Amino acid sequence: MKIAHLSDLHIGQNAARVAAARQLVESLRVEDVDLVVVSGDVTHRGRWSEFWEFSRIMAPIVGKIVTVPGNHDRLGDDVGEALMPGFRVHARAHGAAWVVRFNSTGPHNRRWLDGHGLLTQGDVQDIEQALRAGPRGAARLLVMHHHPLPLPDEHVMEKLVTRLGWPNARELARGPELIEKLRFSCDAVLHGHRHVPAETAPFPGEPLRVFNGGSSTELLRCRILRWTGGEFESRWLEGRSIPEASPRSAAADLVELPGADGQLLPC
Repeated sequence: MKIAHLSDLHIGQNAARVAAARQLVESLRVEDVDLVVVSGDVTHRGRWSEFWEFSRIMAPIVGKIVTVPGNHDRLGDDVGEALMPGFRVHARAHGAAWVVRFNSTGPHNRRWLDGHGLLTQGDVQDIEQALRAGPRGAARLLVMHHHPLPLPDEHVMEKLVTRLGWPNARELARGPELIEKLRFSCDAVLHGHRHVPAETAPFPGEPLRVFNGGSSTELLRCRILRWTGGEFESRWLEGRSIPEASPRSAAADLVELPGADGQLLPC
């Protein structure tokens, strides 16, 4: 099984982001991946227009997409519910993968400066139970936006707020506790939020991996995870140039919106 990990697309920030997203989708279409995970910050300002643009871009691979919201998706119109409606923890089988999605955003993410996530004790328990409910032999994935383990500050502002003791750039407060609890019930944690990609093996010699996708539209590439039955192998897939556009059909103007199970559906 091949799983693509996209993150931090920030559709709506500029035209370059949109072009990069289209090139990545073309690569994924050619690669014929089984599942595409998008770990938040799909939009830049949380506007419906940005969400609809994302939906149009993803149309060629629409049946394979699973999304969670990021802090940027909670701004503006707040499209977080559209990306992941209902409860904060969802679990569902996707082929050979048991995918648990966690909405790591909180009410404070409605404000620009408060980008940190929310992970409660109840969330930790729900995530652990959801992962343990997966079928034997399945690849067990946790998808979330905010990072559960410490990562280096990426720019001057992050270093400043961290030195001031603010939570804006920090990992989830209960993140290390969560990872410890998932030691024997999860194979990979896929997250975003930080734009520089990273891969961590929190328990050397054990299969659990924590992958930060980085910003796929900045990198113009995404990570491909291949499940071999016992662990994940990872590699990078570069965005492809897009073939000449064919004449538009009426179907090309349809807007795609996500259903309750995370699949995108025609509105």
